[in-house]
Amino acid sequence: MVNHVFAPMIIAARIRRYFGRFENAGAVSAEKAKTLQSLGLDDGILFRRLLRNKVFIESHPGHYYVVEENFKRYQSLRRVKVLALTGGLVVCIVTLSYFMY
Repeated sequence: MVNHVFAPMIIAARIRRYFGRFENAGAVSAEKAKTLQSLGLDDGILFRRLLRNKVFIESHPGHYYVVEENFKRYQSLRRVKVLALTGGLVVCIVTLSYFMY
């Protein structure tokens, strides 16, 4: 079982692995699209999320390529969400500690 503290780091590492494999294989356009199997990757929940967010595009059935601009945008939005969540938790903890004493 994964510790909830480390889950975001594990997810970020898996996202980078997906991106890195496609980029290293040169799958950066529809003409150079690759299959997940050829890159040693699986079609899991995380990949489908990246597909929905247009980080990966399906050029023809089963062949995908990465869009670097969309990857950067996705990473940026992910950081904002993590920072907002962390900030919200800090505010909750400070507020609770203020009223408890």
